[in-house]
Amino acid sequence: MFVNPVLQNLEEYKMTWKIEGMDDILDNIIISNENARFRLSEKYDYKIVIESIEPKFTKFKTRLRKSFEQLNVEENDIIKIVNHVSLNYSKFYPEFSDEVADEGDGESLAETTLVSSAKVSDEEWKITLNEKYDLLQTTVNETFPDIWPTIEFTLSSMMILHIKKITLPFIGIILGPPSSAKTLVLELLRGKSHTYYTDSFTARAFVSHNSAVQKSELKHIDLIPKIKNNLFMTPELGPTFSNKDEELVQTLGIITRLADGHGYESDTGALGHRGYSEETMFVWIGAAVEIPRKVYKLLGTLGPKLYFYRMELSKRSDKELLEEIEKSDFKERRERIKKALIDYLFWFEKCPFAEPRKPKDLLKVPWDDSKDQKKVFEYLVKLGRLLSVLRGVTTTWETKESQGAGYAYTMPSIEYPSRAITSLSNIAKGHALMKGRNFLTTEDISITTTIALSTAPIERVKIFDLLLEMHGTLSASNIERILKISKTTALKTMKELEILGIANIERDSESVNAVQKCILKKEFEWFLLSEFKALRQGFVLHDTKDHAIRENLFEGITSDTINKDQTNNTEENESVKKNHPHEENNFSERIDHPHTTTYQIQSSESESDKQQGGRTTRPLSKDERD
Repeated sequence: MFVNPVLQNLEEYKMTWKIEGMDDILDNIIISNENARFRLSEKYDYKIVIESIEPKFTKFKTRLRKSFEQLNVEENDIIKIVNHVSLNYSKFYPEFSDEVADEGDGESLAETTLVSSAKVSDEEWKITLNEKYDLLQTTVNETFPDIWPTIEFTLSSMMILHIKKITLPFIGIILGPPSSAKTLVLELLRGKSHTYYTDSFTARAFVSHNSAVQKSELKHIDLIPKIKNNLFMTPELGPTFSNKDEELVQTLGIITRLADGHGYESDTGALGHRGYSEETMFVWIGAAVEIPRKVYKLLGTLGPKLYFYRMELSKRSDKELLEEIEKSDFKERRERIKKALIDYLFWFEKCPFAEPRKPKDLLKVPWDDSKDQKKVFEYLVKLGRLLSVLRGVTTTWETKESQGAGYAYTMPSIEYPSRAITSLSNIAKGHALMKGRNFLTTEDISITTTIALSTAPIERVKIFDLLLEMHGTLSASNIERILKISKTTALKTMKELEILGIANIERDSESVNAVQKCILKKEFEWFLLSEFKALRQGFVLHDTKDHAIRENLFEGITSDTINKDQTNNTEENESVKKNHPHEENNFSERIDHPHTTTYQIQSSESESDKQQGGRTTRPLSKDERD
């Protein structure tokens, strides 16, 4: 029932408390053995809602919601109140608080459930899970703006472990500037069930051959058994990627072998043959500021089995930065997120359609393929095909004999797209399960789009993005001016896109000074459509080393202003056709590769330009060649 603000006899009530951060909605809550009284804030004229504490928690929440609706409380405020009631479950049902000890760090969980001894319905579990998910998201956005997508990525990756019949490990690396809280979620999950955390490791740690330790004891030292069926967390991979080439090759070689999910075996002169040949499923989440170009090259040779997720940080004004400083301290904000995260994960473990298991076993959920939206797989095929070519490897070198700034290119190394499609499909399934579904919908595609655009070398993706922005046609002068890179780098990257089969290069004449245009190939024209733009949900790729992050890469840039730079280009690109030829949704379809083995590119800069102070042709530096 609900009543007007009349003084009540409060002698029977035994607990009064205020919920932090909700003073604008609630004045206080008073709880007795049988009832809970909610006194609203001045915003709602201090009206009072009194509800009996039902034996079934879901029914109590439903009645509470209806009472607030009758008082015309705003929907967003109702959601906040109900979410906080869920989070503080033990205050309303203290008799169940003893059942929820967190074995990871000895702390008490924020909530248990009244149906812990009875089976919760599928619908009830899903509704409550989404309530807790929304509360977690709200808490993160209130305390650490910008990091929610990173937490969503980590949780989606972790959920892959819980999906039955997925045996392909997933390795994801979060990329973000220093001090961007990219490792916060890993620290929050540290010590939790089915996780393994380390700040540093070596390649030899996976299978040890330490002769100072008895061979029978080495299995207790090896890293592989520790990460099997667990979330493996390494918050700082920068030192690993900065190792000397020989050690880096060894480390990446072992990682790419482990990524196949079939274990790892090795031989040394000290202990002979050791290792693990059984199926080894794990999810590995790491973090770094940036991926060196040499890592991309090595992965292209060893096998590109790592996936990256670039943080998208909004530009902050001085006022916003000051407001963040004035917020509660870091530890307090972190604890708020931790409480909501533990609460969400604890309820997830109550999944009613998971397979029966022992208390400490990893929860496994059967997947319902019959409910998957078929459109999802069309998107996954397109994204997987794009990713496979965007992160392809081409070897380049300077050719002094060519006229102008010439570069030669060998046959590209491009991965077979089926594995990328499978990995993107698995992360999409993890996202679905995070929301309480064991089937895919188009809602799960956005995260795979971000991963696909984050995983390839950043300069390629930026030019690909610019190519999409300009409706599929782009000149080197466009790239040079907008992305603020040298003409030689622009020409080099344009040629890479051609060699990788993403675009064609056309010249408007046969002259040395001809303008070169980069034109998107027809098989990738789908990415020009609004359908793809909607799926990416505004994600813009930012360089993690660029601290002056812009809100939009193309802010203030239009086709008209771009065309002014193209003095020799009078033809505008055709608008995207409404009907595009359908690609076969075949995971085994190969991408056509160029058949020639060496390519050269020439600068279109004239001698007169050089004499007038223009950029002169120069040999590439070692970093540019790398």
